[in-house]
Amino acid sequence: MSLAAAALLISLLPAANPFPTPTGLDGSVRFWVRVFSEWPTNRYAIHDDQDLEVIYMVIAATDGRSAVVKKAKSDVEAALARLDERRPRSEKGLKGIDLQVYRALTARSSDAARFARARGHVRHQKGQRDRFAVALRDSGRFRPQIEHILESRGVPGDLIALVFVESMFKFHARSHSGALGIWQFMPYTGKEYLNINSVVDERRDPIIASYAAASYLSAAHKRLKVWPVAITSYNYGMNGMARAIQAVGSHDLAKILKSYRSGRLGFAAKNYYVEYLAALEIWRHPKRYFPEVTPRPPWRYDVVRLPAQTTVTALVRAGAVGLEELEGLNPALTRDALSGRVPLPQGLSLRLPSGTRGAFLASYSRIRDAKRVAEASGSKHHVVKQGDTVTAIARRHGVSTGQVLAANDLRREQPIYVGMQLTIPPKRTSYTLLPEARGMAVPPLTTRRGVAVASAAPPPPKPAPPAPAPTPVAAPVATAPVATAPVEVAARTPPTPPTTKRTMRARRARVTAGPPVVTPFPAPSALEEEIAVDVLSGARALPVIDVTTGFRAAPLLLPALPPAGQV
Repeated sequence: MSLAAAALLISLLPAANPFPTPTGLDGSVRFWVRVFSEWPTNRYAIHDDQDLEVIYMVIAATDGRSAVVKKAKSDVEAALARLDERRPRSEKGLKGIDLQVYRALTARSSDAARFARARGHVRHQKGQRDRFAVALRDSGRFRPQIEHILESRGVPGDLIALVFVESMFKFHARSHSGALGIWQFMPYTGKEYLNINSVVDERRDPIIASYAAASYLSAAHKRLKVWPVAITSYNYGMNGMARAIQAVGSHDLAKILKSYRSGRLGFAAKNYYVEYLAALEIWRHPKRYFPEVTPRPPWRYDVVRLPAQTTVTALVRAGAVGLEELEGLNPALTRDALSGRVPLPQGLSLRLPSGTRGAFLASYSRIRDAKRVAEASGSKHHVVKQGDTVTAIARRHGVSTGQVLAANDLRREQPIYVGMQLTIPPKRTSYTLLPEARGMAVPPLTTRRGVAVASAAPPPPKPAPPAPAPTPVAAPVATAPVATAPVEVAARTPPTPPTTKRTMRARRARVTAGPPVVTPFPAPSALEEEIAVDVLSGARALPVIDVTTGFRAAPLLLPALPPAGQV
């Protein structure tokens, strides 16, 4: 057979299933399918935690800690104790709960020691049918984008079914251990892949968090080799599963679960992969299990980048967007940001109701007092002293030169003067651009009556400003056009007489006299951005705002997403 014929034959063979059911765990998958599709949340299955298909009873209860559930488990334990003592070979003479427990165990095994083994392994499981139905409906909003994100990172799109196990597609789902969002990232893991600060907690954004989940799953599969183990690591950790593989000497999940002993490898970790397989079965065949559910249409929205730092309070007052709409479309925004206590940084990308982007940008004209907004947003002030430069002042306060210039309506070539009061904006916070905003320029700003205003269209080019006049002070002053390092311009300043109390008073009078100069905000090209580094692969990942260097890094060519509303 020729090589070409062999290659054709291989291509015609069915692709290997990346998500096989481990040997002996078929019953566990069936159990979780029943949990997700058969029992609602007011039903509790009392079952064996080793053999999940041993179900003693299903009871109605409102809470797993209720007296009803506790009594049911106690009754089963008592029945197991009696049966273990009697070791009956048939149902003869049995009745009530004893007969019920006997039949549940005997259906799975006839071993005389089965009653003793089952003692101490009685567990209850809450049904999830109604929650799964809502999640299946809500998943339609994100399915195209999340599947695209997963596949763009080289992992199967079917991994979206993990979201059912983790959060049932709830943005604000929070576990007792602090995991958050639809992918349930813990704080320490989330900070490796996402931005978590006073403005945004990106674990709550379903799209941005999906990029992080795809990166983690890709790295886990590369390290652990097979998907059953890699998926289990999402619950148990990559290092933990690597230790399990080394201890058992196998990548077979069934062997690992049977032989590996660790206090942390409890019920949740042991059942994580079979829960995923159950969710995947329903995900692939939704009409078989939920014929009444119709998925919601894909998410539709506009995306804009903020032209300047502002607050949610100012946007809402100006009529730019409603608070509920903003919160619903941008779940990553923190409570501090939504309440206006923390400002939204310039360049931040936001989702807006579909068709409202132009009106949003135009509404910036209603934000009358940009300085007051900045001051209410945690800004502070710095009085320029002898030898100060914009760069040195920015470094002293932990912000960039571009931020200081923008907050004070200064151009790069415009000098600063001794005694001048500069507004220092809050420290710049990092954020990830929404996929639709990558490559989108920050909308330019114009001035109207001395107030910074957003403009939906770029302003016409302006003539180059005249060279600034020499600084009228009694001592050499270092000025700083915006640059990556202070620029000494004392050589261009004419010599001045020695400083005296009289000249100091005169200088202060001259510096503070006259109306303030109002100039445009810097053009978008003057804004600095950088690309964050993926901590696992070392590759350039998602765009965020630079917090240290003030340089623009090379853009990253990510797989293109379809525009919102066209997915």
